[in-house]
Amino acid sequence: MNDKSIDHIENVEELGKILGDDSLDIKKRMNALFQLRTVGTFQAIKALENALVTEKSSDLIRHEVCYCFGQMIDTKENKKEIEDFLNKEVFEDPKKYNPIVLHEAAEALGNIDSDYNIKLLERFLNYEDDIIKETCEISVENLNWMLKTNHGETEGLKKENLFYKTNDPAAPFNIHNKDKNNKYNDIEYIKEILHNEKETIYDRYRALFTLREFNNERAVEILCECFNKEFSGKFSPLLKHEISFILGQMCTVAKKALNMLEVVLQDESEDPIVRHETALALGEITK
Repeated sequence: MNDKSIDHIENVEELGKILGDDSLDIKKRMNALFQLRTVGTFQAIKALENALVTEKSSDLIRHEVCYCFGQMIDTKENKKEIEDFLNKEVFEDPKKYNPIVLHEAAEALGNIDSDYNIKLLERFLNYEDDIIKETCEISVENLNWMLKTNHGETEGLKKENLFYKTNDPAAPFNIHNKDKNNKYNDIEYIKEILHNEKETIYDRYRALFTLREFNNERAVEILCECFNKEFSGKFSPLLKHEISFILGQMCTVAKKALNMLEVVLQDESEDPIVRHETALALGEITK
């Protein structure tokens, strides 16, 4: 079976078998995982749940399963199933899972608006792992932002008008409001928010996703500058890993990021979560 044929499989049982077969190479298994996300049905979610619980060794697969959960919340039934599963399976006994898995699970819950999820994630605001602590802080703020703005409505932010329509840990500022007094239309102002350590990490994340929404070479330059050694103290591993993720999404305009990303990937002093996301970004940009 070649990888292209997996992209055309819609049989959930067949995809689940490929994903769960650890004798297959990781690329085939990951293709099956993301094809289940594309299928997007309740049954596809159940197959991903089974993969998370039965996976023998790969934290990469477990964490991508949780990422896909965050992208599969387009129906009330799906949202309820994912929320219940993550609350029970992951967050009742978080020590069972590697921090990168817990990180993605927290991001997924950060897009499922409920008071319960806010209270659950608040319990992890003093977690011993900084990546989990920061992720939960961002997720709580995102849920509060959803409630405060009615999912961006009071800011004039409509998902259908965005260039990128994925479910993300933070919403961009509304640069599609072309009023001359809209400060967020100024890309250099967005850079200031990103670099300002006095801003909340949530607003700095919003700046990242706003740069992605600009989707131009200047935005790529600003993102790449964050890896310069002179700024190393300003950006946590979580922020830097999100920068790499965004550059990967901006692959059509991010060719100039290749050299910087190669340097980051080879830097053994970088946190594994940063190097992991950088490797993925390089794969996207060089396709």
